[in-house]
Amino acid sequence: MTTFSRSASSEPTTTHADDRTGAPRLVVKLEDRWEGEGQPVFWLSSDLMIIGSDPVCDIVLPDVERLHSVVYHDDRDEYVIDNCGPEIRVHGAVVEDSAILRTGARIDIGPHTLSFFREEYADHGRPFGGREGGEIGHQRSQPPRPSDEEPAPGR
Repeated sequence: MTTFSRSASSEPTTTHADDRTGAPRLVVKLEDRWEGEGQPVFWLSSDLMIIGSDPVCDIVLPDVERLHSVVYHDDRDEYVIDNCGPEIRVHGAVVEDSAILRTGARIDIGPHTLSFFREEYADHGRPFGGREGGEIGHQRSQPPRPSDEEPAPGR
């Protein structure tokens, strides 16, 4: 008796999750915390989130510019951070224009450090849902998403 049986698949498969899944969020790193105190979490619940010190911003951080940066959800189901003038860094590198955010990305905005998180099944950074198979494991390429076949329209 066969332990595992697998039918041949004639169609390529993909693990791209549905748009807007994976609970995308920015978590603020706090230096001084009380034991048991959680980190502040900003859920990326709309397609455009403005970060700055102005009270009308979606994510209000003290000691930064009134309008410091913007995180938006693009047509390819990626989350992107735009620099609105003042310096921001992703993994220590200065963001000149914009940068795609991947799970675990460290973002420095003024004196604040935030991390981007999105559940791995929805973070499209690697084919077939993340690190399964190891860093050096063989991973087949995924078929292109419909938006990969034609140029992305401007925002």
